[in-house]
Amino acid sequence: MLFLHIIACYFYSVTLENSEWVPPLNWLMFKDAKLFTDEWTPIHKYSYMFYTSLMFLGSNEMGPVNPNEMFVCFIILLISAMFSALLISDLVVLVTNLIERDQMNQTVITKA
Repeated sequence: MLFLHIIACYFYSVTLENSEWVPPLNWLMFKDAKLFTDEWTPIHKYSYMFYTSLMFLGSNEMGPVNPNEMFVCFIILLISAMFSALLISDLVVLVTNLIERDQMNQTVITKA
């Protein structure tokens, strides 16, 4: 959650610099994008950027419009890929440990 919060806040600060970024949900109606106006409350803007940061974790819905945003997207995607690989490797270790423990228990039951 902290990782997603950091990405959301950082990407919002980067997109706020030039206010050209069109949120992915508004690509079809980009003229109606209200992210950089005062029509949206701060919590609405934060929740939208949090959703976007969640999409970064899955490597979809980015839509950078200038080189600065492209670079930030690249860095975020790289970190997200490493984070996902770390998560999957931890899951594999957990499953492997469970299988080994189950095999040890089965051996003890078989000997008894």
